[in-house]
Amino acid sequence: MRARGPRQRLWMLAASALAVAAAACSSTTPGALGDLSGYVVDEVALAPVVGGDVRVADRFATTGPAGEFFVAQLPTGSQRLTVTAPGYVPFTATVAVQPGPNDVGQSHGKARDRSAFPCPSASPSRPG
Repeated sequence: MRARGPRQRLWMLAASALAVAAAACSSTTPGALGDLSGYVVDEVALAPVVGGDVRVADRFATTGPAGEFFVAQLPTGSQRLTVTAPGYVPFTATVAVQPGPNDVGQSHGKARDRSAFPCPSASPSRPG
């Protein structure tokens, strides 16, 4: 497998999100609405991506302190989910929104440049 450079990395939806979308029924109830929730985390560090922009249909949300997002009152059926965040490659996927709550699980963000992030195992040292 060919290694990809940092700029070629893409967002990828976690397996749980794909399972939800794949299992969704293709028929919808006219006029029904659904809510969509999930989390956006860094692909490598698994740290929350805070302040990311999530767009579904004509609705917007911003990821919170745990990387969580919630988008309410979406039309049911296939909808385009777009996630953008500073330092990350934009991600777009199609999700199936059913009436009521829908949880897409975790979305893993791929950083444009990993060198901008400190080593996760680094800890402050005390002067001796």
